[in-house]
Amino acid sequence: MDKSKKKGKLRDPFSVYIKALNAVGCGLTMFLMVIIMADVCGRTFFNSPITGVPELVVALITIIAFLQLTYVQMIDEHLKVSIFYEKFSIKIQHRLRFFSQIFGIIIFVLMVKSSYANLLYSIAEKETEGEGALVLPMWPVRGTIVFCSLMVLIIMIRQAYWLFRGKSILGEEEDETCC
Repeated sequence: MDKSKKKGKLRDPFSVYIKALNAVGCGLTMFLMVIIMADVCGRTFFNSPITGVPELVVALITIIAFLQLTYVQMIDEHLKVSIFYEKFSIKIQHRLRFFSQIFGIIIFVLMVKSSYANLLYSIAEKETEGEGALVLPMWPVRGTIVFCSLMVLIIMIRQAYWLFRGKSILGEEEDETCC
């Protein structure tokens, strides 16, 4: 099997875009590690912390989590408890995956709906986090939550469609015993 077939549908433009979101999340993680290390060193050695690091950490952790959630959903690498799942036949496993995607779609529709209202409130009220020297607007955080939840929703719909068509969650053909 050549490499392009092995990756299934994960080379389409949408998947490449999701991989780019993950790369941005990784870059922000690196930035966060450096800024926290600099803050700790500043506190320890110079008794001079970097202003606003706690507020920045709170905002960035949320953004990082949602940016990377899209990629984790796309490659189907969530933490799973497979002790019972593996005891089922391939056919039942496939159906369980399909229904879990449907359940996830419902959850993320509700999440987008409720998060969108929070985003609009954040923009209208100019909501901020922090006090004093560093005050961060919250709309980028809330916007990331809405946008990435919408991306996860699209991914889940696509994966449910693939499962319904008898393919794997990655869009690859499964063996004949599946469905």
